Amino acid sequence: MKLVQTWRGRMQAAALAAVAVALVSVGVSARQPDQQPRGPRMRGSMPFAHLNLSNEQRERVKAIVTETRENHEATQQALRAAHGELRKAIFGAATPDAGQIEALTTRIAGLESDALRARVATQVKLASVLTDEQRQQMATMDPPRRGGGRGRMR
Repeated sequence: MKLVQTWRGRMQAAALAAVAVALVSVGVSARQPDQQPRGPRMRGSMPFAHLNLSNEQRERVKAIVTETRENHEATQQALRAAHGELRKAIFGAATPDAGQIEALTTRIAGLESDALRARVATQVKLASVLTDEQRQQMATMDPPRRGGGRGRMR
């Protein structure tokens, strides 16, 4: 009976680790150090290139993107750190601590939620700069694709 309990505990720990790895690989939004930035400047400026913005609109878009960049970088840095801690919690211990792993995944989910809210708020600000016709063009464009850089699982 004790052998079954030990085996079951190991299987539960392995399953928990596998789920955590899957969540990390699917939810990684922080860029790797060798990747190009994918922040507001990329997301905000690329789609706008096709809208024939006036000089005033370009300046307003640039100001909005600049305003959000610092906060975005801080969030991304916190996400990278939390993902690193999660990786160590899963693979750095002989027996992963389920409570620590759960706390880290909750923290990562909160940071990703904050990043999404900030991204949406930035998009709302950017939309206010556009004319009705430009907003229609943006509404019908395909969403920007997120890159699958090195180290990302698909």
